[in-house]
Amino acid sequence: MIRFFTLIFWLCVLNLFGQTNNNRTDPVVSKTDWSITELRSVKSPPLGSVYFPEDWNVCNVLLVSGNIVENIAVRFDLKNNVLEIQHKGEIKILPYEMLKSFKFFQFGEPYLYENATLIDANLEKGIVTEIVSGTFSLYIKPEIRVIPANYYRA
Repeated sequence: MIRFFTLIFWLCVLNLFGQTNNNRTDPVVSKTDWSITELRSVKSPPLGSVYFPEDWNVCNVLLVSGNIVENIAVRFDLKNNVLEIQHKGEIKILPYEMLKSFKFFQFGEPYLYENATLIDANLEKGIVTEIVSGTFSLYIKPEIRVIPANYYRA
């Protein structure tokens, strides 16, 4: 009889330990059919920037008036079509209409970006760079593309 009660006691103890370890439910995956029951939302910052180039680059800026501003830190705001100039710790804004072109060097290569509407009035407002020159030129324009999320929050 003592063996019987000892056996029952140990079965109850093992059952209690077994319930605490094996019956924990995963909040994401169902153990019965391995289906996903919940997706946790991930808070991540947006990728990319509205600035081109993303960091401040030392450039030479040619204005529509013909004046040249040399060796100044700039970046172009693609959303608002303005050139931001960093000068003496302050940020100045050069309107798009006053900008003719700006040139910066990256990895030893020069990059020249020009006011698209000064090249051709039919072009969309923004900056372009010529990638093929000749009788017919080919230009490329950096732009912002917002990709909507392709999931629904539960």
